[in-house]
Amino acid sequence: MCTSPMKLPHPVLNTSQSVSAQPSDSNFSPILPWLDESAILRAYQETHFTKLDLEQLEEKYRSLCGEDSWMGKAALYTAFRGTEDHGCLALDRLFACLDGDQDGWVSPLEYVFGMELLVHGTAAQKAEFAFRMYDLDQVGEVQKRQLQEVSRSILGVIQNSYSGQGSGLVIDQGEESVDELVDSIISSAFEDVGSDSLSLAGFNAICEDHFAVLDNFIRDHARQSLNQSCRTATE
Repeated sequence: MCTSPMKLPHPVLNTSQSVSAQPSDSNFSPILPWLDESAILRAYQETHFTKLDLEQLEEKYRSLCGEDSWMGKAALYTAFRGTEDHGCLALDRLFACLDGDQDGWVSPLEYVFGMELLVHGTAAQKAEFAFRMYDLDQVGEVQKRQLQEVSRSILGVIQNSYSGQGSGLVIDQGEESVDELVDSIISSAFEDVGSDSLSLAGFNAICEDHFAVLDNFIRDHARQSLNQSCRTATE
C-alpha cells in the first residue's frame, strides 16, 4: 500500500491519462486493457490502492461497463436501478463529476480516482466533490434551490436502489416526509449564513453543522428497515 500518495487538488478531475483510445461509440469490443503502464504508475503514486485493490476495482468496473470498454452514463443509471429515459438529476451530476474530461465516458483511471476519493478522501475533499455536484451552473456557488433539488434527487436514488429487495423502503415516509426534512435542514443552514448562495467555504461549514442530521436520519431508517427485514425472515 502506498503510504504517502501524491495529493491531488481535484482527485477526480485531474485524470489526464495515456490509456487506450477512448471509445468512439457504444458497440466497441470490451477487450481493451484496463490500465496501461503509465496509468498504473499514476494509480500507485497518487492513490492508496494496492495491486490487489486495483484488480478488484477492475472486476467491478468491467461489470459496470457491461458490453462497453468504458463506463457511460447508461451504465451508471443501471447500477442504481434507473434508466436514462426517466432522467435523474443526482445521477447526471455524479456522472458529470466523475467524467473529468467531459468526453461522455468515465475512463478506468477516472473511476480509480473516484473510488480513491470515496474510500480514502479527506472530509474536505469529499465536501468539495459534493459541492461540485450541487453547483449545477458550475459558477463556484451553490444556490439554496440547487441544494434542495439535488438532495431530494439523491434521496430518491437511495430509495429506488434499495426498495423492492425484500427490505422495504429505506426511508420510511412517516411523521416527517423526506422533502420536509430536506427543506427544513437546508433552510436552517441558509438562515445561519444569511445568504441565498454558498461558496465552497460556506458549504464546508454547513456540511458539518447541518447535513449530519440528514445523514443520521437516513442511517436510522436504513437500520430500522434492515431490522424489520431480519424479523420478517425469522417469522
